[in-house]
Amino acid sequence: MATGFFVIFSIIAGAVGTATSMMGIQNITSGTLSNLASAASSSIISWALILLAMGLACKEISIGWRPTTLKTLETLTIITSGTQLLCTAIINAHLQTYDNSPPVTAYPTSVYGERV
Repeated sequence: MATGFFVIFSIIAGAVGTATSMMGIQNITSGTLSNLASAASSSIISWALILLAMGLACKEISIGWRPTTLKTLETLTIITSGTQLLCTAIINAHLQTYDNSPPVTAYPTSVYGERV
């Protein structure tokens, strides 16, 4: 049975997801392109781990009888994988629309910021 592996991967995915969420909030609020790329990559890694746990949850569901606490953990894992996908999509969409070009000024300037 996959119960032991499911519980282990659920705990790992929960810990990585929590760390990713805290790091992602900090990275997005700073707003630079490198920080957004970091948040996007860690979000994808967290989503991959939760998908692994979700696959084991689906296997546990197909096996048959399970205790109530395991049913609850399986349900929360499947719901969390959907919300993690939504968060990953939002971060990556924001990363795609990020404009890293310098602001346009009314007067042309030199390299040192002096008016030409």
